[in-house]
Amino acid sequence: MPVDNINISKKKTQQKHSLNSTKKRRKYLFPKFYKHDEFCKDAFLDLEVARNVLRCVLSVSILAEIVIEKLELVETTFINKFLHPLYADIIYRVPLKNKENTYVYLLLDFKSDNGYGTVAQLFRYSFNMSMRLSGLEPKQSKKQNKKQKNSQKRKNKKISFPCIISIVFHCGKSKFTAPANIADIIDLPNDSKLRENVINYKLVIFDLNAITEDKFPETQDVNLLFYVLKMARSKKVNEQATKLFMTIKDALRNNKSLTNLWDKCLYYLFTSAKYFTRETHENLINLTKKLGVKTIMSQSAAKLYYKEAMTIGKTKGIAIGEIRGIAKGETRGLTKGIAIGETRGIAKGETRGIARAIIRLLTCRFEEPSARLQKKIMGIQSEAKLEELLDFAASCVSIGEFATALR
Repeated sequence: MPVDNINISKKKTQQKHSLNSTKKRRKYLFPKFYKHDEFCKDAFLDLEVARNVLRCVLSVSILAEIVIEKLELVETTFINKFLHPLYADIIYRVPLKNKENTYVYLLLDFKSDNGYGTVAQLFRYSFNMSMRLSGLEPKQSKKQNKKQKNSQKRKNKKISFPCIISIVFHCGKSKFTAPANIADIIDLPNDSKLRENVINYKLVIFDLNAITEDKFPETQDVNLLFYVLKMARSKKVNEQATKLFMTIKDALRNNKSLTNLWDKCLYYLFTSAKYFTRETHENLINLTKKLGVKTIMSQSAAKLYYKEAMTIGKTKGIAIGEIRGIAKGETRGLTKGIAIGETRGIAKGETRGIARAIIRLLTCRFEEPSARLQKKIMGIQSEAKLEELLDFAASCVSIGEFATALR
């Protein structure tokens, strides 16, 4: 490996370790550490929130052809031909207005980065999902495979793939600039006639960074979700979160869906927002409590955080506590050694204090011991031996007699 690459990797490692320590501790504490994708997925499981957001995301022409009020969740796991599981973030289905037995599937993927392979990834998801829904996917058992082969022998069997619309919900540090059409990543010149035969698979991109706050929808739950996602990376997140609460506090009393979303938002900010402080979190929980509204996730997060933080703080504080204990022990040992001539210390500092008391006593009675003699006295670790030497220092005739006894 070249030396330059090694230096670059070292710099990257140092940058990782220089992240905010509070954020690191939160990540260690919470098994459910809310990242952007996880928070969005959890919020969109509420169908009322999902409907309101999709009304903003989907075009008027798409909304005109589907019954968005009948939106329902679909299983998000499906397998490919090699029997490997594939997972989409969330999949919904809605009936067509003119044909209620025909469904349109909405495959929703949440992104916080500018992944250039997004369109290929979602194309793969869509294809495997189509294979499952049309009954063409391979089964895992031999019996199921037999049945499938027999059913496919029918010559007149019609095969139809469902309509799948892939949606990318993006909220990252920068705008989404990755290709949105599978044709854009195929290696052909733009003016090539071969493009007529290329698959046209286009994503619906909703980039939250491309929308200013004054253009947020008036729907309260969507407004709340968008504001929280925007403020999570801001340095003024504490002020903004408090201000946001003041605007929605009246609605929280009567709207259960909004209350659940607010609870998730608090948990997300507390566990993931770099500049969101514990004091702001406590304050917002208390303000929410006064409204008579429960924030189960946030309160449990706070309790877990404080409890675990105490345990971790206690463990990490051993090193600091030992140093401080030695210093205090030295002071106690010195005081007790001069006053009584005997000390029973439990810390290393108290042992040192007795040693220093011996040196002080010899200096008061005779003269200051030599550096060599002082080093020998300070090097003794046995508390019982030091106490004996302290008694002998009080009764010996000369400093030479004490040095001889020390040998």
